[in-house]
Amino acid sequence: MQIAILIIEFIVILIVAFIYFYVRGLPDKIHQKNIKLFEHDLSKKLETFKSDLSKEIELLKISESQLQIRKIEEFTTITDFLFKYMYDKKFQEELNKEPSKLQIEMANIGSRLFYFASDETVKKYVEWRKFGWEMLSKEKVDKKELGKNLVIFAELVALMRKDLGYKKTVCTRDDFLSIFVTDWDKHKNDYEISE
Repeated sequence: MQIAILIIEFIVILIVAFIYFYVRGLPDKIHQKNIKLFEHDLSKKLETFKSDLSKEIELLKISESQLQIRKIEEFTTITDFLFKYMYDKKFQEELNKEPSKLQIEMANIGSRLFYFASDETVKKYVEWRKFGWEMLSKEKVDKKELGKNLVIFAELVALMRKDLGYKKTVCTRDDFLSIFVTDWDKHKNDYEISE
C-alpha cells in the first residue's frame, strides 16, 4: 500500500509540475498566438491596401493621360486662334469690328488656360492680353511694340510647351520665333527685348 501511495504522490507531483509549467508557459503561448494572428491580419490588410493603391495609381495614370490629351487639344486650339488673329488680316479686321466678340474669345482662351495651364502660363497670357489691349487702344503701333507683343506670345507658347510635359526643355522663345519669323536671329535685337 505504501508503494501505491508513493506512486499516487509521484503522479500527483507530476500532474502538479505539468500544470505549473503549462500555466507558466501559457502567457507566452497566448502571446505567440496573438502575434501570429496580428501578423496574418496585418498581412491581409497590407495586401488589400497594396491592391487598392495599385488600382488608384492606374486610375490616376489614365486620368493624367486623358488630361494630357485634353491639354494638347486646348493648347493647339488656343495657339491656332492666336496665330490666326495675329497673321490673318481679314480675320483680325472682323474681330476688331466687333470688340465684344474678340473679348469673348480672349476670355474663353483665358478660362481654358486657367483650367489646363500652370500659374506661370496663365500669368504670361494675362501679360500678353493686357499688352495686346493696350496696343489695340492706340492709333499707331510702332515696330518695337509689335515685336514685344510677338515675343510675349512666343514666351506664352514656350510655357504651354513646358505644361505639356517638357519640363527640362532647352527650347526658348527665340527657337519658337525662329520657326516662323524669317531671320529672327538677325532682327531680334531690333526689338530691344531682354529674355
